[in-house]
Amino acid sequence: MSAAPKGAPQQNTKIGVLAVQGDFAEHAARLRALGCETIELRCAADLDTALDAIVLPGGESTVQAALLEEFAMAGPIKRMIETGTPV
Repeated sequence: MSAAPKGAPQQNTKIGVLAVQGDFAEHAARLRALGCETIELRCAADLDTALDAIVLPGGESTVQAALLEEFAMAGPIKRMIETGTPV
């Protein structure tokens, strides 16, 4: 039995992966390989799910910011971060 890498998420951890830009599918696949449940975050309603953490995949920042505003996700994500959700 191999140990999880130091700092790896624990199994049964539910992680939201922002799925508006960047290689979100690869991020989600790697997290699932570590035993996490992943939720692809595509709209504000997806943020209503109780999450242990959020992953913001890379991408062009101004485009990502514009998409977050367009999909009404910027405010809810900001509040989650301000209340301690790991990113």
